[in-house]
Amino acid sequence: MHTQKTVIGKKKFRFTQDTVFDIIVAAILSIIILIMAYPIYFVLMASFSDPSYVNNGSMLLWPKGFTLLGYQKVFEDSRIWTGYGNTLIYTIGGTALGTFFYHDGRLCPFQEGSPLPQPAHGIFCIHHVFRRRPDSLLYGN
Repeated sequence: MHTQKTVIGKKKFRFTQDTVFDIIVAAILSIIILIMAYPIYFVLMASFSDPSYVNNGSMLLWPKGFTLLGYQKVFEDSRIWTGYGNTLIYTIGGTALGTFFYHDGRLCPFQEGSPLPQPAHGIFCIHHVFRRRPDSLLYGN
């Protein structure tokens, strides 16, 4: 009697056109990522290096002459803190206004109880028309 061995869970791997294509695309994308990431890495390492090493070109991959002098000079400038404060105001204020208008605009413009004056409701009427739900003007959905 002849018995045959069966192997469970092992597949024979073959290169197909899709596999070759995937390898080529992965290699090309890896090269593009390296080309794009190296300048960012270089600037980060240069920010921690002594400026004389950076100007000479002797700093390539790792920081030389570790210093935080550049960061000290940047944070001494009051314009940085003014810009940071403006960023916080724009972010918090924009989020608050957007939330207010969203919650007012989600209601049908013709419903009672909206905190906006009546002329401002026309702005939200346009939103309801272009939402492709014409019944929203009639039923407040």
